[in-house]
Amino acid sequence: MGRLRLLTLSLALLATVSGIAIAATNAESRSALSDRSTTDALSPKLLTGRVTEVNTQAKTFTVAVTFSADTLSKLPAVGEIIDVAYTKTPDGRMAATIFNNSKSNTY
Repeated sequence: MGRLRLLTLSLALLATVSGIAIAATNAESRSALSDRSTTDALSPKLLTGRVTEVNTQAKTFTVAVTFSADTLSKLPAVGEIIDVAYTKTPDGRMAATIFNNSKSNTY
């Protein structure tokens, strides 16, 4: 009878410890996914398109969407086909980090 109680107690303890370990692993996975989505939001993306509008006062330009160019030393010209690397700011604006004349001739 003592062995049966010991075995039952051991199995109950093992199940409890396993459950805690699984819960901790799931919490770490959720945290890693959260960190990745934050990192993905901050990672530069690339867009190619024709510049349709430039506002030198506001330091913005438009290629399908309007980009903030606060960190750029110069603005592209209207009609230029460019490749734009950008990030999304916390307030939802698209901030251009760099642009180059595009080698694409699809526009």
